[in-house]
Amino acid sequence: FPSHDRMASEGKGLGHKFLRHIEKVKVLLHCIDSTSDDILKDYQTVISELQTFNPEIAQKEQIIILTKSDLISEEELNKKIKLLPKKIKIITSSIHNWDQIQNLKKLLSSIK
Repeated sequence: FPSHDRMASEGKGLGHKFLRHIEKVKVLLHCIDSTSDDILKDYQTVISELQTFNPEIAQKEQIIILTKSDLISEEELNKKIKLLPKKIKIITSSIHNWDQIQNLKKLLSSIK
């Protein structure tokens, strides 16, 4: 999403078209870089933008995919997972981990 001075929910840039498009989806997939210094803030920034545009979007089913999980320790990854909302499914993913990619594929194929 654009910086806070140019919010997609305010009709700025291509973000507004994207937000209108996601009104139609059943599940929101949030890809958050697991190496981020503040993954909770990253998540909250997106949710805030969604709520500003249309509060109903933020009520949809959500899945958080923590990407680049191979770049941090399992201990650090688990600490970060605990920071995120408990009611949301959280999975980890790395392009270097075949099992995680297969789990992601299985999860995505199960969404109806």
